[in-house]
Amino acid sequence: LETTVGVEPMLFKTIDGITTKDPLLFSFEAHQQRGVVLMGEGLWKWRMHFFRVEGGFEGFDRFINQLVQYLSLNNRKQRLVVQHETLYDGSQPLIIKAQYFDQTYNLDPTASLEIELQHLETQDQQTFPMRYSKGNYKIDLSFLNPGSYRYKVSNSEERLQTSGQFQRLDYNIEHQYTYANTSDLQQLAKTTNGQVFNDNQIEQLINHLIVDNRFKSTQKVDKKSLSLIDFKFWLLLLVTSLTAEWLIRKYNGLI
Repeated sequence: LETTVGVEPMLFKTIDGITTKDPLLFSFEAHQQRGVVLMGEGLWKWRMHFFRVEGGFEGFDRFINQLVQYLSLNNRKQRLVVQHETLYDGSQPLIIKAQYFDQTYNLDPTASLEIELQHLETQDQQTFPMRYSKGNYKIDLSFLNPGSYRYKVSNSEERLQTSGQFQRLDYNIEHQYTYANTSDLQQLAKTTNGQVFNDNQIEQLINHLIVDNRFKSTQKVDKKSLSLIDFKFWLLLLVTSLTAEWLIRKYNGLI
């Protein structure tokens, strides 16, 4: 068998129990068309054998239905879809989700997806695997430092990838609450025998503070007294000066 386009083998021929490299059942895409080729005959015998082994036709019919679905999908859809926000603040978890579909556009939980991150400021690169859970491939990147990142999600087994960017901001508690929690403030004022004033009651607040005895103006004065004896140098200089004056007056007969 020689092919001029790329094929995706699903089954290989077996001769005397030895599997060969010749495809028995394969699919291909060429010129925006899809095809499935079975290099054999007696498909009904395969179905009867499946019933003998498994006790029903469900598995075989499901396989044929997937082949028909693959052939009926003429429009190209994106097989790798990544979901994320473009901006994350420091308080919310940074979780990136992805969905990977096979060629029949059924969700594939066995793909090997990984995400490659690049910090745009430092150019540092990191690669992490993505784990499948409840219909999505997920990864929690909440440990990342703030900054802008470029990502690339790819399947290591196929040449499928998608890329994009997101930004993580610094955590700032002041940015989380942009309005007052009036119910908690009123409860706090009630339990502490206080009052609540709105922004249009500034004059009432000032008058209340003036007449409230708990907020009287207080003045505190600190006095520090230092004895002259503590200044030994100046005391010695004073005594020396007085002694010199007395000696000079005594010598001149003024005393």
